[in-house]
Amino acid sequence: MVTNFAAALEQLASQNVLMFEVPGGKRFYSFSGIALTNIMGPVNDLARGQLSFALNIPDLPESGAGFIREAETAFAGLQSIFVGHDAAGDLGWAVDNCRVQASDPNGSRQLEVIIDLAVRGRALIKRIAYQIQILGRVVH
Repeated sequence: MVTNFAAALEQLASQNVLMFEVPGGKRFYSFSGIALTNIMGPVNDLARGQLSFALNIPDLPESGAGFIREAETAFAGLQSIFVGHDAAGDLGWAVDNCRVQASDPNGSRQLEVIIDLAVRGRALIKRIAYQIQILGRVVH
């Protein structure tokens, strides 16, 4: 049986953003960092859930401007796991998917990162690394 969970973000650490102006009035952003969390699997079961958090898009004009994504890539991977001394048997953990979405498709100032996770047994996911690249344009 698979149970579901909602993962809680403790904090974002080691955040980095790189931005390039590219031909055609577009911008390329690269975001990376580590999401700190505490996700523990059920004792004898598989659990699936999502971790989501927002990233601000920097260097946008103050006056109502937003960013429209035209292309993107998103990746997340397990950075740190912990297995307790009393854990035994069928353990597992995985990042199933990573994607981004904007709060407003007509121009957003934030990206929402959504990471689908799975954990089984008394395994604890502590850190998840992410890397997001987006290409798009600023709109007013």
